Amino acid sequence: MNQPLRTLTHSALIWKDDLPVNFPGVRLPGGNVQSCTGEFGTICIQEFITPDYRIRYVVAELEEPFLYQSNGLNNGVDSLILLTGNLQQEINDYKRVRLFENQWWLVKAPFTTITSSPEINKILQTFTIWFSEKFIDELLPIFPFVQQYIQDEDTDTQLPNTPAWVDHETLEYVQSILKCSYTDEWRRDYFDSRVRDLLFKFFVRISTDD
Repeated sequence: MNQPLRTLTHSALIWKDDLPVNFPGVRLPGGNVQSCTGEFGTICIQEFITPDYRIRYVVAELEEPFLYQSNGLNNGVDSLILLTGNLQQEINDYKRVRLFENQWWLVKAPFTTITSSPEINKILQTFTIWFSEKFIDELLPIFPFVQQYIQDEDTDTQLPNTPAWVDHETLEYVQSILKCSYTDEWRRDYFDSRVRDLLFKFFVRISTDD
C-alpha cells in the first residue's frame, strides 16, 4: 500500500483502506481512503486524483507530539487550507511556516519535503490541492506577476503574501467539494470547476496584495 506520509517520531505507520472508528470528518466524494491508528492517535487521508490536480483531505486527532513528512508531486503549485487546528511546518528543511486555523498558503511544486508538526489534543483538518503545470498554465497569462514568480527559478518556494486568511467564499468552495452530491462524470466536471475557482482566487489574492 502506498505510504501517503511518513512519521519522524514514531514507528512505521500501518495503513488501512477505510475510515477510522468515530471519524470526526466527512467522506470526500469519490476519493480513496487511507487511515492509521496508534498510541499517537488517528490520521485519515482521503484523495481524489486526476492528471490535472489532486485533492487531499486530512483529518488527524493526535494525543501526543507527532512529526510527519511528505514529498511534493510533479511540476505545478501546491496549496494548503487549514480548516481546523494549528500547524507548524518546515518547507525544504529551511523555510518555517506557522499556520493558524483558517489560513492558507501556496508553494511551487515539486518541493523536496514538507515536515509538519500539528498541535495536539485538537482535531486537525487540512484541505490541499496540487495543481498541475498544465492546469495552472490556463490561468497564468492573466496573472503576469504570478507567472513571472513561478517561472523564475531563483524565487522562494513559497509564493508571496502567504500564509493569508481564508475568506468566506473560499471556505464555501471547499465545503462544496466535501459535500458534493454529484456522481461519476458530473462530479468530475463539478470538481474541475471548483478547483479552477480556488486557483483563480489564490492567484487574485497574491496579485492584489503585491
